[in-house]
Amino acid sequence: MAVSTRGMEMFFTKIKVMIVKKILFIFCLYLLHSCKNELKIEKHERPMEVFLIPQHLDNFAVVYEAKETIDFKKKIIYNIPANGLLIVKFQRNSSMFNHKYILVDKKNVRTDLQDFAKESYWKRVKNDKRYMLESLDGSYVDGIFSEGSANQIKISSDNPHAVKWFGIIIGSERDNQNILRKKLFYKIDSISKYIHSPQ
Repeated sequence: MAVSTRGMEMFFTKIKVMIVKKILFIFCLYLLHSCKNELKIEKHERPMEVFLIPQHLDNFAVVYEAKETIDFKKKIIYNIPANGLLIVKFQRNSSMFNHKYILVDKKNVRTDLQDFAKESYWKRVKNDKRYMLESLDGSYVDGIFSEGSANQIKISSDNPHAVKWFGIIIGSERDNQNILRKKLFYKIDSISKYIHSPQ
């Protein structure tokens, strides 16, 4: 009788283990399915920002005046001018991080600008090649360069009166990023004073 009871206990233990395994398997399938759907939704809801950049530039900035509303569900193409400073009427959607950077030469030949951090991670960096070294954003209020400096970088301010900006620096792995970053900040500083100066 004792052997029979032990056998029954082992039988029920095996059944319990099988049930738990099946539940875990179904749960894992559910998680995978949920993640797949979430990625599809995220990809659909995050349109691409395309930046067409003159090949000679080592930085550019886009200033957002927030005077107009646009449809953020569509691709946004920024044609960066030769001076590397573009002022647009709409406000930037802070949740947009799907970027594509393209260098354009005088003959309109286009070359994708790769992310240095990503290429460095995969050990694909070439000494003579130019990359998107860093992307920066910030804001300013009443002509004061309120966010970002050559030594300290902050995320865009939540101040509703702040004018937002976004920019990148471009160069090879040999270039001094601090110098390139300062050039970008000087550009932003000059335009912020110009926009808020008496006309």
